Amino acid sequence: GAADAVARTLASGDAAAALAAVEPLARAHPSWQRARFLRGRALEALGRVDEAARELEISVNLAPSDAEAWRALGGLLAREGGALEADRADEALRNALALEPAWSDLRALRAQLAQRRAGLAAASTAPRASGPSEKARGLFQEAEEWIEVGDPAGLGSEQLDQALADSPGYVAAAVTAYSLK
Repeated sequence: GAADAVARTLASGDAAAALAAVEPLARAHPSWQRARFLRGRALEALGRVDEAARELEISVNLAPSDAEAWRALGGLLAREGGALEADRADEALRNALALEPAWSDLRALRAQLAQRRAGLAAASTAPRASGPSEKARGLFQEAEEWIEVGDPAGLGSEQLDQALADSPGYVAAAVTAYSLK
């Protein structure tokens, strides 16, 4: 029928013609899952990623047992979704694999997503390279002044400890504190 003609047009590489053909079908039958799926694929082929993701999301909601729709959604989110979409992409790929366990390429894509998420998690917990706070800089400057005059009461060392407590990544304070010990 009409959906098959749209699928053939899309497969031939003419996404614009496929979108033009599927638009009236999707408007006339908003709950027709196949029309929403084909509209999503045509939008994706035209580079309209956000709209494509929305259509594919509707498609999987209308037909949760459509492995091809889950595959398309997961693949799109994995390729184009960025860090924020990694969990949704993985969920969609997991659903596709649950329905079609033979799609081993999706296992590789899920592994790539897991690596990307692990890298992002590590980066988000890494110390920031923004440098020491103003408070830590002030404490360090005072500590250096005390050290210059011999630091008879150990106040410089105390201020270095405070500077490091405030900004643990303050390299100059750490080096100076280490050299005093």
